Order: sequence, then structure tokens, then C-alpha cells
Amino acid sequence: MSSNKKENKNGSKKSARILAGLLAVAMLFGSAVTVFQAFFAGKNNGSSTASNFNYSEGLDKNGFMKDGDKTIKALDIVTLPDYNSYEISDDLKSATDEELQTQLDTIKKNYTTTTNNSDSERTVQEGDVVNLDYIAKVDGTEFEGGTTGGKGKNIVVGSDDAIRAANGDYQGFEEQLIGHKMGEKFDITVKMPSDKARSKDGNGNEVVLADKEVVYSVTLNYAQDKNVPELNDDFVKENLSKYYDSYEDMLREIKDNIVLSKKLSYIWNKLGDESQFGEIPAAVTRLQKNYATQSITATASQYGIDPATYASLTGAESLDTLVEKSAETASKGAVLCQALCEKEGIEVTDEDVSSFFYKNFGVDNLSTYKSTYGEPYLKYTAMQNVVLTKILENIENK
Repeated sequence: MSSNKKENKNGSKKSARILAGLLAVAMLFGSAVTVFQAFFAGKNNGSSTASNFNYSEGLDKNGFMKDGDKTIKALDIVTLPDYNSYEISDDLKSATDEELQTQLDTIKKNYTTTTNNSDSERTVQEGDVVNLDYIAKVDGTEFEGGTTGGKGKNIVVGSDDAIRAANGDYQGFEEQLIGHKMGEKFDITVKMPSDKARSKDGNGNEVVLADKEVVYSVTLNYAQDKNVPELNDDFVKENLSKYYDSYEDMLREIKDNIVLSKKLSYIWNKLGDESQFGEIPAAVTRLQKNYATQSITATASQYGIDPATYASLTGAESLDTLVEKSAETASKGAVLCQALCEKEGIEVTDEDVSSFFYKNFGVDNLSTYKSTYGEPYLKYTAMQNVVLTKILENIENK
């Protein structure tokens, strides 16, 4: 037996503090959160997804929306309900076991490492991530796109994403891998679907693939074995001591953030249902379309696809349709949020911004984000959390 084990760390790992905090990130600013998460992913990859788009254009120095040079008065657009009369029901005052477990499972996933296992006794099983190489031939002829070129390819066994084969007398490509051992070389035969595109051979001659039997000569390189951590005091000490004193301390804070998220969501949703909106200014709609476009672009980039493809995957008829729909919802939310700040006399401070970004993103130095997005946009992003927290305090202290 031979083994070649290599441990891989998860480069996109986030602390439990960030995960817990994100539970309480305001519902309106999901687009902003997506943009910042994409920015952090870019930082981890050594590159940034932030574009030359001016995020703070259209906002005044306090993060309020503008129409030209004039700050919009949101209270002229929306009539607010008597939100101080809201009551927080008992079911919003505690975290369920299921809600807590969901967060703990996410932490485990983000701290799971993998080991490349090439042990010759290791067999392929359903759900495995395996690395393999193959050379495909149709009627004995190799064709473009039918080989990994010795570079290795990771596939998830059972996902049916590797090689799409037609239903019929042949098993799917991944299904035929199950039971084979690492280092083994073998052939797999699949039948291509009738809509499979044509290819070319090494001499540029056309190769028909539709409805053809294709033979893949496969070499299994290794399987990625998962190393799932146990959440306990030792885990917290090793990974999260900056944020927590113990495992119990981590559990308390996660539960607190689950409860806070439930309360803020209740208030926000009730406000949205009971507020009366007038005509939304064109400047607001235009700004939210710009933000939606940036958010969709950032999300698509994280998945390695273009915005139009991402839009189609969401079920939208087109990218423009998705942008329009997103902007329509966000415009009302932005007006509502600003109106609440106006009524409560709230202006988001630098301290508010610092607290918001540390709690929700684990960032304690905002200099890079200020230069990338501008201080007004950072205040705009923190605004909903600030005002809803103030309203919640008023409700609970009445």
C-alpha cells in the first residue's frame, strides 16, 4: 500500500464571531453584505473583486441618499406606523436547538480540512470528492475537451456534474467510479446525450459525439478525506481565543445573536408591512439599480460565472429583470430605513461603523474599506442595524 496524504486548509475560513454576527446583519443590506463578502474572498485569493464603481456617489456624508446635491427627506415619502407599540413575543426571546445547531454545523464546515488520500486500499464512495485524470475516445479517436491533460480534475461523486450521459444501458460516469481504488486505472463507457455538441480531433476533423459511446480511460489519483473538527474548549482556544474565553462563551454569544436576529427581523418585516409608501424618487431607484448590479456581479464572480448566467440560475428572465426586481425591493427598504433614522434623530457615527464591521465581518481596521467604498457607503451599510437596534431598545425598555 502507498499513501500520499496532504492536509489542505480552507482558505475562506471565517470565525464563529463573524458567523454569529452576520445573523444580525440588516435584511435590507444583503447586497452590501454580498459585496463585502466578495471583497474579503478576493483578499483571500490575493485579488479584490471591488470595481471602480463609486459606492458613495448618491449618498451624503451621513450615508443618507441624495437627489443631485440635495439630501432626500425620506419622511416625505413614507408614512411610518406606531412601531414603539410593537411587542416582542416569547418565541423571539430564545434560540431553538435547531437554530443553534445550524450555526454550529456552519462553523464545523468552515473549519473542516481535507487530506489527499492516495492509499491503494481507499475505495471511491458516494459523496466523495476525488481527483482523477482521463482520456476520452469515440470510435477510437481522441477529441478536444476529452482529456484532463494530466492536470487532474476534482469531481463530487453523485453530483452528476462531471460527465452528463444519456439514460439508457450505461451507468453515469460518476456511478461507475464507485468501488474502484486509488491509483487504479480502468475504462468507463458512457453514451453521450443526443444534444451533445460536436468536437474536433487532433487534426481538426469534426468528431460527432451525440448519441455516441465514449470510452474514458481513467486514473484515480486521490480522494479528499474530510477532517471535521470537534467543537470544544480546545477548538475555541486554538481558533477563536481572540473572540471567546471558552466554548460555553461562544455558545452564549451565538444564541444571543440568533435572538437578536429574530427580533430585528420581526420589527423590520412588520415595519415593511405597515408602512405606507408614496412615489419613490428616480434617484433612489437609480442608486439601488447600481447597487444591485454590483451585488449580482460580485456574487457571480464568487461562483466563477458571468452576471447573465447567474441571473438565469436564479430563475430570472434576464439580468435586467433581476436587477429591476432587486432594486424595487431595496428602494423601499432604503427609504424606510432612512425615514426611521430621520424620525429617531439618528446619524450613524464612526464608532457605529467600526462596531458593525467588527462584529459582522471581524474587521478592526477599516482604512482599506474606507478607501475602496467611501465612508458614506460604510455608514449606509451599518444604518439599518443601528436604527433597528435603537428601536428594539425602546420597545424593550418601555
